[in-house]
Amino acid sequence: MMYLPLALLERDAPEWLPGLALAGAAVLAPLGLWAFGRLLAGRSHQVTLGAGTLLLGVLALVMAVATTPSLTIAAYLACTMVNGVMPGRWQSAVADAAPEADRPRWFAFQGSSWGVAQPAVPPLAAVAGAVTGAMGAGAFLAAGAAFLLVPFILRRTPA
Repeated sequence: MMYLPLALLERDAPEWLPGLALAGAAVLAPLGLWAFGRLLAGRSHQVTLGAGTLLLGVLALVMAVATTPSLTIAAYLACTMVNGVMPGRWQSAVADAAPEADRPRWFAFQGSSWGVAQPAVPPLAAVAGAVTGAMGAGAFLAAGAAFLLVPFILRRTPA
């Protein structure tokens, strides 16, 4: 989502619009947490993470193919609301899945995934940007593909 300002500027948005979109996301995030929290009450972490990740993937693909700033911002704000429900659930899913004695290692591995993902994003966005013709759209294409793959990768856990 760090590519939102670039994508908006590539779509001929006024220079002030990315800041307004980010401010709007900051306002909507707690409302999304409240709304989705009520909607998802009692659901398992796996169901919430699976559905949320698939929804984030679809919304990222919408941002990749959007040609107008308004559609890009609408999809981004929807992503913000969905994403607000997910962070604590990842840690809960790890805690539920890990054997008690190995939980510190599992949490360390889950946390280190950010260390792998952060340097991987710019080259992946550049490759996808070459396909889409714009770096912002390429970043959202790469994000959408990654989000859509996560639930299927997680389903391949050993029994």
